[in-house]
Amino acid sequence: MPEPAPGTAELHAAAPTPPAAPLPPGPAAPTGRTATAPEGMVALPSGRFMMGSNAHYPEEAPARLVAVPAFAIDRHQVTNTQFAEFVAATATSPSPSAR
Repeated sequence: MPEPAPGTAELHAAAPTPPAAPLPPGPAAPTGRTATAPEGMVALPSGRFMMGSNAHYPEEAPARLVAVPAFAIDRHQVTNTQFAEFVAATATSPSPSAR
């Protein structure tokens, strides 16, 4: 293989990761539940997804099947001003991570 030109990098594909051991059954997905979505929001159905990884960083382990209930989410990003207006209108305290 020829040497790469000066100032360039040679890229190599990562070796394939061996398949992970089968996971134990996770929680059952909530069934028949759909969120209702107010205007400007999108309803997302309940379902399951694989969260985490056994192949990368220790804090991501263990990979596990997680059930998520149906929920609604805004179609567009919420600005800090909109969030502050929501907090004021609903007398809600923001979580510590939102402060």
